[in-house]
Amino acid sequence: MPHIMDTEPLFKKSRILKLYDLYEYQCIMFMFDYLSLNLPKSFEGVFIANKDLPNSRLTRQSNLIHIPQIKSQFSRKLPYYCVPSIWNEWARSIPNDHSRSEMKRLFKNTKLSEYPELVNCNNLFCRQCNQYQ
Repeated sequence: MPHIMDTEPLFKKSRILKLYDLYEYQCIMFMFDYLSLNLPKSFEGVFIANKDLPNSRLTRQSNLIHIPQIKSQFSRKLPYYCVPSIWNEWARSIPNDHSRSEMKRLFKNTKLSEYPELVNCNNLFCRQCNQYQ
């Protein structure tokens, strides 16, 4: 049986984001450009802030992007739903008053800081890990 190694420390050491993190990065940069009005005119009005909805009240969620109601699990994977979801999660934790380059650096550093530096293998039968003990 081949040894399956956790690759996150290698990604951290190389300062490279994992595939899903790259996807999140692209979603966040897209929304940043959308909110900065740096996208083609065809994207205008695709997403709506919660504060711009009819009958909305000012709350902590007012500046977040409205996430539409969906009826299927398939719809959760579509950009119309997942891009605002990813943006809102990010916007809750990080103030978005940064420049584009600062936002890129902040996202990458935040994600890389979440990766472990060492591999923790708890498999007692792993020859590769146990040879150093």
